[in-house]
Amino acid sequence: MRAERICPNCGTRNKPKWEFCVRCATSLTDEPVGSISSAESADVEEPAYESGFNWRPLLVAAVLLAVAVAAFVTLRRLPADRPEPSLFTMGTETTAAVAGQPAAAAPGPLDDLARAERLLTSRRPAEAASILAELAAREPDNGRVRKLYAQALVDSGRGEEAIAEWTAVVQLLPGDLRSRFDLARSLDAAGRQDDAERAYGELLSLNPNNTEGLRLAAGLATRRGKHAEALPLLRRLAEVVPHDLSVQQDLAFALEKTGEPKNAVAMYEGIVRTMPTASIARSRLAEVLLSEGQPERAVALYREGLSLQPTMPVFHRGLADALERTGQLQEAAAAYREYLRLAPNTPDAARVAAHAERLEKRVSSS
Repeated sequence: MRAERICPNCGTRNKPKWEFCVRCATSLTDEPVGSISSAESADVEEPAYESGFNWRPLLVAAVLLAVAVAAFVTLRRLPADRPEPSLFTMGTETTAAVAGQPAAAAPGPLDDLARAERLLTSRRPAEAASILAELAAREPDNGRVRKLYAQALVDSGRGEEAIAEWTAVVQLLPGDLRSRFDLARSLDAAGRQDDAERAYGELLSLNPNNTEGLRLAAGLATRRGKHAEALPLLRRLAEVVPHDLSVQQDLAFALEKTGEPKNAVAMYEGIVRTMPTASIARSRLAEVLLSEGQPERAVALYREGLSLQPTMPVFHRGLADALERTGQLQEAAAAYREYLRLAPNTPDAARVAAHAERLEKRVSSS
């Protein structure tokens, strides 16, 4: 048997020292303390703690209050933290409304120009030319656009059309030397030699030491047989690039063609000393020596060349000619035959073969 207090509200048996019902929190201060048997005590609900005060209702209330406060704070913060719905849309109208900003302008000339430049860089000139043609039509006075358009035309194989654009660029950007050079080169490539010559002249009047301008202008004059006009250009170019053997070779050729064989020989000899395998310079030097009545020197020069490059067809052909001039006909015929063996598809093969046969007959009949 033990003492207890019976709750008048729910009938729960409580310990005598409890002032409130463990189940419904009803006050037990006015309830008498009774006793129950050990058998009956099996139905008594024992609390998990021995405190004299019932904390359960207060804990429940505290938990509910904490949940309410947390929900309130979350709801207050939600609008500021929530991502803007328009950020997840693809339409330009919705995107323009983000943060109250005005709609972005449609892609304009600068965007198209940048796209065209990227296409040129990635070697897609035809696509770039299509974009730049529209830009040039809208902005005919934009030198940068016209320049890029001209380059796109050149790169896409439309050199004739590029000439008009380069001409416009030179007018819009008169100080742009590169554009003047590109205009002259385009004219030259198109076979408009008179116009190209004038364009090179205008470029060199603004920049007398422009290396590529001098080189191409001299080359154009040489191709046209105007060696006297090429000579001063090549002299100036040789001063600008004194160690360029190809320039020295071209200058020596101009000297040779303008009646300065001794100066030409000196220049050719300098090239051969610097580069013994310079086959063109060696051949030209031998030709000048032959024309100056020095076939023995020419023979020695060719023999030296063959010791370095025994399969060079042009040396065998030149040696054959030099030997023939010195009266060494049998060896000359053999040199012609070797030339034909090394270059069987040469255009003059039939004529050289016939000449070699005549020399062999002369040798056999003598």
